[in-house]
Amino acid sequence: MGDKWSPCLSTLEGHSDCVTSVAFSHDSARLASASDDRTVKIWDTHCGECLSTLDVGRVPRDVSFDATGSSLYTEDPNISRPGFKFRWGMDNT
Repeated sequence: MGDKWSPCLSTLEGHSDCVTSVAFSHDSARLASASDDRTVKIWDTHCGECLSTLDVGRVPRDVSFDATGSSLYTEDPNISRPGFKFRWGMDNT
């Protein structure tokens, strides 16, 4: 690999607390990051720009895109129903 190899290709900065989950969209154009700061950020993977910040009002422990990339799901560990997910529309990003 040589001396120029680096495991960190890019650093996305914007959360004010620990990141709890990340997920790529199926086309790899977007990345979602969930954080202890009670937000989910949607990133453009080509330029690293934050496209949107969702204030989810709770600490999300899991984030995932649907197969089309039009919806994002977050899971709250404090909800008494295991596997309960919140759906967020992605029409504006």
